[in-house]
Amino acid sequence: MPSPDEANRPDRERSIVQLLDVVPSPAFIFDAHNEKFIAANEAFKSLFGYSAEQFQALRWQDFVIESEQELVRKILASQVAPEEPSEWHVRQADQSVVQITVRYRFMDMVRNDGSLIRAVFVAITGHPAQPPISASKIFS
Repeated sequence: MPSPDEANRPDRERSIVQLLDVVPSPAFIFDAHNEKFIAANEAFKSLFGYSAEQFQALRWQDFVIESEQELVRKILASQVAPEEPSEWHVRQADQSVVQITVRYRFMDMVRNDGSLIRAVFVAITGHPAQPPISASKIFS
C-alpha cells in the first residue's frame, strides 16, 4: 500500500519515486533545476532525522555543507555523474555534520502535466551510523 505522500503523487512521478523502495541504502531524489528534494526513502528519513515538514522544504544546499557546494554545482552543471563514489559532508536534521559516501545518477522525470525535469537520484553507501553498503549493489 502506498504511503500518503506517494498516493498523492502523480502517476508518472510515482514510477521513478518507487525506485527508492528497491535501493538497499538510504536514498533521495532532488530536482536539479529548482534544487528541491522530491522524495526520500524511509531509511534516509530515519538516518538523517528530518521531519516531513523539514524534508518538504529541503534543498541540496541545506544538506551539503557550504565548503563543498561549489563541487556539487559543477557536477550539476555538467550533468555527468562520476563512476566512483563521492564523499560529501552533510547536515543532519539536528545540524550535526557527518561525512557520507554517495553514488548518484541523473535521470529525466516526466510529470503528469507533461513537464520534464532533470532529477538526481542519490544513494548513500556510507554513513557513520550504518555499515557500508557495497557500491556494486547500487546503480549496477
